[in-house]
Amino acid sequence: ASWRTTSCTPKGLYTLLEVAFSSLFPQSPSSPRFQFTRRPCVSELISYSSPDHAVSLGCEITDFYPPNISVTWLKLREGEEDDREEEIIKGGEIWGPLQTNPRIFRSTALLKMGTARKDKDRIRGIVCRVEHCSLPEPIEKHWRDADIGMTFIQ
Repeated sequence: ASWRTTSCTPKGLYTLLEVAFSSLFPQSPSSPRFQFTRRPCVSELISYSSPDHAVSLGCEITDFYPPNISVTWLKLREGEEDDREEEIIKGGEIWGPLQTNPRIFRSTALLKMGTARKDKDRIRGIVCRVEHCSLPEPIEKHWRDADIGMTFIQ
């Protein structure tokens, strides 16, 4: 690659950085190709309630690369002695990933819930778990509201 042929665009800058990196740190043919990653920023969980008392939780996941990201919603049951988490299968949505800049993505994770009908439906808390290849461990955000009993919309 020639320094003169590299343009001053984000792609050109990326190419320039790849050339510089490969000259500083040569890799053998069996080495994996160097790839940039960017750790996601995960907002605190935000709750929304509607006039019919249904509640939704949401969080923003921003500034990550590559775009592959996983979001899992977990519930903590009230009265569980060992605080086991149980995956929530229904009611979770993810919007995105959407590209906001070259090599930067964002997503929005939502969980729709309704009001509890029975005491046995009550939960102690909700966990939003975000997994990405740039993270050594998942990022978890917790939501607890002892005053509101929840059940999941079927």
